[in-house]
Amino acid sequence: LNKVEKIKKYFKNNKKINTDFYNIIYAGNIGEAQDLISLIRIFEQDEELLIKMIQTKIKISIYGSGSQSSSIEKILEKNKFQKESLLSEVFSYKGFISREEIYSNYFKADCLLLNLGLYKSLSMVIPTKLFEYCATPLPIIYSATGFSKNFIMDIDGTIYFDNFNPESLFNAINNSKNINVNIDKRNKFLE
Repeated sequence: LNKVEKIKKYFKNNKKINTDFYNIIYAGNIGEAQDLISLIRIFEQDEELLIKMIQTKIKISIYGSGSQSSSIEKILEKNKFQKESLLSEVFSYKGFISREEIYSNYFKADCLLLNLGLYKSLSMVIPTKLFEYCATPLPIIYSATGFSKNFIMDIDGTIYFDNFNPESLFNAINNSKNINVNIDKRNKFLE
């Protein structure tokens, strides 16, 4: 079975794991194209918004590896030991895990995160991660531009956020709490 079929089968045969938090998961490559480091650095400067995210029990877990992973790990590790820092209470870097572990972690997720950097070439691509995410019944919050943004926008259960506006991400997360994904529409998209 290919990745998409394995994920569909996993969701069909297993039950979602409920937690006390609203869990957002990013799983995949962590490089320049995804530019998660910029997203984290913007939040690092917005203590008020981090407090809101903590109060609403939002957690963002990042799984994977790539050229930005060590920088992300360092920022979060540094913040973990600072008395006043709230960043590591919201964001956590989990590192590289196997494909099967990623599938099982989707069951702890309430929402999935997709982020594309602001390179012109990325405004014309469809990330393969999108197809894996669409095999789940979970909402997808995303940041992209151009053709990529418009393409993703037409997929059921997706919510756009502006990459350089942390309030926009917070609003997208809150909006995702009210989304019921139509898995039949997602299956048609995948076909």
